[in-house]
Amino acid sequence: MSVPSMSFLITIRQTQAADLELRVDGNETLLEAMRRQELPVRKACRNGGCGVCRCQLVSGDIDYGARYPHGLWQADIEQGVILPCIASARSDLVLSDLSFEQSRRR
Repeated sequence: MSVPSMSFLITIRQTQAADLELRVDGNETLLEAMRRQELPVRKACRNGGCGVCRCQLVSGDIDYGARYPHGLWQADIEQGVILPCIASARSDLVLSDLSFEQSRRR
């Protein structure tokens, strides 16, 4: 019998718009949850190697599991920068400095 995954609240602080809130299951990455909610988050490799999806962890706890954020410098990690493509929530989170894709509509 499998144990149900916990669900956490993610608040994404934005400078030019109202904060966004979404729920994430503890067994999915933050990027998967953001894309499921149709947020146009910038991404490339989706495995922690490029750093394109990087953002600031303002509060809360994340886990990379067996992965390592190769797309970050040690100084970034020490300052709380995370990679949502490989990070899973372990508590409610507040994130900032998330990059969104530019709209292709004209």
